[in-house]
Amino acid sequence: MDQDRDEKAVRKRQTKLREAMRLYAVTDSAWLNGRALEDDVREALKGGATFIQIREKSLDYETFRERAKRVQQVCREYQVPFVVNDEVDLAKEIAADGVHIGQSDMELERARRLLGPDKIIGVSVRTVEQALRAEAGGADYLGVGAVFHTSTKADAADVSAGELRAICQAVTIPVVAIGGIGLGNIHRLAGSGIDGIAVVSAIFGSEDIQEAARELRRKAEELFARKRMILQEAKCAAFDVDGTLIDSMGMWRELGDRYLAVKGLSPKPGLWEAIKVLTLPQSGVYLKETYGMQETAEEIMEEIAEMVRQFYDEEAQEKPGALKYLRYLSGRGVCLCFATASERRQVEPALRRLGMWEYFDKSFTCTEVGIDKNTPQFWKYVANSCGFQPEDMEVYEDAPHAAKSAMEAGCPVTAVYDESSAENEEELRQIAHRYIRSYEELIEGTEDRSAGDYQSTGCGRNMSNTGERGE
Repeated sequence: MDQDRDEKAVRKRQTKLREAMRLYAVTDSAWLNGRALEDDVREALKGGATFIQIREKSLDYETFRERAKRVQQVCREYQVPFVVNDEVDLAKEIAADGVHIGQSDMELERARRLLGPDKIIGVSVRTVEQALRAEAGGADYLGVGAVFHTSTKADAADVSAGELRAICQAVTIPVVAIGGIGLGNIHRLAGSGIDGIAVVSAIFGSEDIQEAARELRRKAEELFARKRMILQEAKCAAFDVDGTLIDSMGMWRELGDRYLAVKGLSPKPGLWEAIKVLTLPQSGVYLKETYGMQETAEEIMEEIAEMVRQFYDEEAQEKPGALKYLRYLSGRGVCLCFATASERRQVEPALRRLGMWEYFDKSFTCTEVGIDKNTPQFWKYVANSCGFQPEDMEVYEDAPHAAKSAMEAGCPVTAVYDESSAENEEELRQIAHRYIRSYEELIEGTEDRSAGDYQSTGCGRNMSNTGERGE
């Protein structure tokens, strides 16, 4: 019970901190022009800054301390978190809310010992490895950058969009992007997964600090409203089947080898890589042409199909939490469909046996649609057939090529971990909006509604045409 309370307290603290990350303002006295720093900070807070870091690289300790105390008092008036850059001892002395440290500053573990468990500690990172190490070491949030070229830190190399997304996917603590961010490029951070933007000159280098902060806050809120919509309010959800809903990819990996073994043939290196993006009929053609088999492509396909049929009919199991998550989405009124490169006659028995079939409004196979999943046109077709625009349909995929094409179509994408393709995890993290290792991550703490709570979104149920659910 104590552990449950602790975990709830941690989640509550992280939620509060995420909200405070929205517009993270970092001071720079180079822009003062005779003004008092605390006055500039007050203007930033009036405009909507939600977090203040005081950063002074050229001041002696005493001057820095006095300036920090004045800024701290303003932050207390506005009830906004205040942290000190680098100077852990100073943060402790003046009882600041916390500290932000870089990779070359005081070690995180030592900073935590000095400040205690309740103080905020942020860490600058540039790679997934650094991010994971900081989270494991007890960091409360991460600052990632420079995301764009910046004159504030001329020696800081830019962090790629893919690396930023991968960092956000890899950790559970809040992430704030920093470096060269302004009104003209905030939109480029959409889909990255960040929780906030950190700015220096875009606020403190402006003629009207309050107005600059107000516009940045407005743009930031638009960005995060879009993030919430993408990841929580999709009107339609399209699920791949193999490796995403059903734990079947191990069978598919071994299928070509097993079939060739029956025929007395030895598989060539890279067989799985060659056929994993192919439909079953395409695989039959590939095997005949590659191995000079006497059987026709149709005969090869039928023999393989029989092996597959037996697996789906009797052995295939759901991915952990998949059924529960389908039930949850259905209860929220989300239109559900599956979109697979497998044949309907293969996957349908398994989906029925596992209790998933009843939750799908529509279903699509590459063979029936006549388009491969590695093209954006496939996902556009699926979305339009369900009555939605691609941006309203969230795609769940375990294959990088399909996740990429869905992203190119404009769909938000959730990548799903599968043991048989664990080597694709890094690539998927860079492609998708989010990456999950289990559906339980998406329904933790939510109400598990029944199918009876379903409220129609206009997708339609009990359909029997091609591409729609059959009974």
